[in-house]
Amino acid sequence: MTPRRRTFGWIAAAALVAAAAPSAHAQEVEGGPIAAGPVVIDSIRVVGNVRQSELTILGAAGLNPGNAYTIFDLQRAAKDLWRTGQFRDLKMEVQGFVGEGVTLTVRVDEADLMRNVVIRGLEHLDERDVQDTTGLKPGRPFSPGRLAFAQRYIREELADRGIPFARIEYETEPLPGREKEVILRLDVSEGNRITVADVSFEGNEVFSDDELKDAMGVKPEGFWWWSQGKYDRERFDQDLAVNLPALYARNGYIDFQILGDSLVIDPQTGKTRLVIRVDEGPQYRVGDFRIVGNREFSTEELEAYYRREDRGLLAGLGFGGGREDSLPVFDQPEMMEATQRAGERYRNAGYLYSAVIPIVDRRPRENDDDPYLVDVTWQVQENQRAYVHRVDIEGNEYTHDRVIRDRIFVLPGDVFSQDRVLQSYQSISSLGFFEVPLAIPDIQPNETGDVDITFKVQEKATGSMNFGTSVGGGVGLSGFIGYNQPNLFGQGKNVGFRWDFGRFLNNLTLDYTDPAIRESRISGSISLFAARDRFISFRSGRRRRIGGSLRF
Repeated sequence: MTPRRRTFGWIAAAALVAAAAPSAHAQEVEGGPIAAGPVVIDSIRVVGNVRQSELTILGAAGLNPGNAYTIFDLQRAAKDLWRTGQFRDLKMEVQGFVGEGVTLTVRVDEADLMRNVVIRGLEHLDERDVQDTTGLKPGRPFSPGRLAFAQRYIREELADRGIPFARIEYETEPLPGREKEVILRLDVSEGNRITVADVSFEGNEVFSDDELKDAMGVKPEGFWWWSQGKYDRERFDQDLAVNLPALYARNGYIDFQILGDSLVIDPQTGKTRLVIRVDEGPQYRVGDFRIVGNREFSTEELEAYYRREDRGLLAGLGFGGGREDSLPVFDQPEMMEATQRAGERYRNAGYLYSAVIPIVDRRPRENDDDPYLVDVTWQVQENQRAYVHRVDIEGNEYTHDRVIRDRIFVLPGDVFSQDRVLQSYQSISSLGFFEVPLAIPDIQPNETGDVDITFKVQEKATGSMNFGTSVGGGVGLSGFIGYNQPNLFGQGKNVGFRWDFGRFLNNLTLDYTDPAIRESRISGSISLFAARDRFISFRSGRRRRIGGSLRF
């Protein structure tokens, strides 16, 4: 009986190979259907390889003639080849008929091999450090991504040294008579070291230049050695986007804007003057504060999280404070922090899906003499309360679950509490048995709205051994050796010993602590010691002591 004739055609473009799920393009020959199951590859050939042998490429792909493969196997092989970094492009083609011979063709375009990497022009950075950190080394394939990383690393390191405007150009020089082999050359023009000599502002009336400078991370050079005036563009952008607006927002100027900035550089000295133009806007005060949508907690309880500016004793007694200009200045950052604290209050009470949304409305002014006011509203969306459904632990291959669960303060059936999850996280970290920082607890809601909490840990070696020698009066030459294991058998039990030895002393100490005797809430510890001493300055000569202690 002749086998059924089937076609198996598949081509994966290199751009798709690099993607998470490369596409497979099927083609039909003589109207036959594409093969869905494994197909035996009778022969494999590699086309386009120059630097690497066919055997090396097929070994990296995990392909062998005579084996059966599916489309997904070939996709996996293409991904494995791409991850080697040795290729700029690759394609796989499968042609033929089952029963008549199926051939797999692997077409590759190899990346150039860097026989040498030359970095010229670096004065304030070591070339070897650049190569070791970025992996841009001779003997490796040329990678545009690694080159871009090296350029970014050089610029960032020079910027940290006060040289922020470095220019980097590169070229690849083919080696004569050596196909697919190049020399990579990087030419770096560092430029002048930039020092901020002065920072000035235009348009500021509320705050002086000195007050604004104090709020910035980039500061002009000064008399003291720590006032170097280093120009850091990233830090300067942080000043413009965060630090200066935050200063004004804390004082009611929520319409503050940066109109522009300029950098004036003296090309001879590298001294720089920063000029920042600002529009301060009006100062806003709090006209009204309301809370809507709250049912679980009273308005008075939530209002306590937003403590407005104190208006004085007379205002508290009802005297004065009637004028609108006596209203508290609107502190926007403080209001946002208060909103966060109110939200945490709900999450600690089980309202995991709650939200406290701040709404700030600018009140229209009827007259030009009226103060600028904002009305603040907290719109509370409580939603349903969440309960703890499951508490799981992952990654503890040595430490027993019980040891970790003793440090967890949330149990199935409890109302979800963000604070208790955080306390559990910190308590597990303090055990000292796992790599820190721990992974953030994974909190997943189920179909009922309750949550499953998973604490993930990674074991680390916990035992420690120490030893040493010393020379001292009365004991002469002596030594010691000790061992401590705080997680014996993965049960959190602590055992240790120390032996001090020498010509005139011989001391042995054993300690054992069990934090949960027979898995109970009772802890205990026992300590034993035996000591023998010889004296060279007293006629008594020798002393021997044996003892111990037991505590529960």
